[in-house]
Amino acid sequence: MPAATRTPLTIALILSLLSLGAPTSAARAEDGDSPYWGLLTFPYHAATDLPDFFAAIDPREHWQGELGVTALTLGLYYEDQKIIDGSQRFARHAHLISRHDDGRQTDQVAKPVIFGIGAPLNIPKTPNTIMYYFGDGLTSFLIAGGLSVYSLAAGDARSIGVATQMLEAITLAGAFVLPLKMATGRESPFRHSKDRGEWRGFVGFKNYLADVSKHDAYPSGHIATLMATVRVLGDNYVEKSWLLPVGYTAMGLLMFAMLNNGEHWASDYPLGIAIGYTAAGVVTSHNRAPGASASWLDHGVSLIHSDDGRGTGIQKTWEF
Repeated sequence: MPAATRTPLTIALILSLLSLGAPTSAARAEDGDSPYWGLLTFPYHAATDLPDFFAAIDPREHWQGELGVTALTLGLYYEDQKIIDGSQRFARHAHLISRHDDGRQTDQVAKPVIFGIGAPLNIPKTPNTIMYYFGDGLTSFLIAGGLSVYSLAAGDARSIGVATQMLEAITLAGAFVLPLKMATGRESPFRHSKDRGEWRGFVGFKNYLADVSKHDAYPSGHIATLMATVRVLGDNYVEKSWLLPVGYTAMGLLMFAMLNNGEHWASDYPLGIAIGYTAAGVVTSHNRAPGASASWLDHGVSLIHSDDGRGTGIQKTWEF
């Protein structure tokens, strides 16, 4: 992942997200009077989410979805080399990549040093690079940062609650993605030594860090991060009908870009999407008053939890 690399499009996304908030109550009742406390406690909450995440993937209850993810992964794996070759041919024809440009090129505009660690600031040089940065983890953190700044400026508790949920969901998703990467050890396409990439399972943390791209492809952390971000925003701002179409379009562009630059195989995506979606669902389901609704969802839209076994749904109300 490029360090501290942002795009003008990211800035535009942040500015547009600043218009989403509306004054509401705190995000987590158990965090106390101040909703900003969640920005410090989200790692703790991500850890406490683990039992519910495991419950959400319990094969005794959710075997149909898991079977679907497995079947889709295997189907894509069978065609992986053809898919990535075809995507890259199209990208070259569309001048998104070339023999001299693999779709990840950037220009460095600054190289600040923070606590003795270099944090270069780069900007993308190509359209494919811009699409790739949709899934850069720091993009999601910048969106969360934008919501936090808006919350401080406008006194809006919902925005800080959503920012906290995003950080919590990304942390929870990462807790599953990284061990799976080390357990499967699949080569990234740009490093592949055989068609569809070599698998070197259980490489260990030290070996993984020593040569990340040699063991980093499966599942896709980029798509898990973006999926978690999109679902948290969608679950919280259900009155914004444009959010999910924009979010899913960004996911599609990201997946296309990562095929083009050889970051991921197509079969790396289904499990990554499932992990991000599930993590965000667990997090957003916790952020509501017990037995009632997410009180900071305004405009008459609520997430309703049923105690009779029918699950969770969305209720739309109108006031006259």
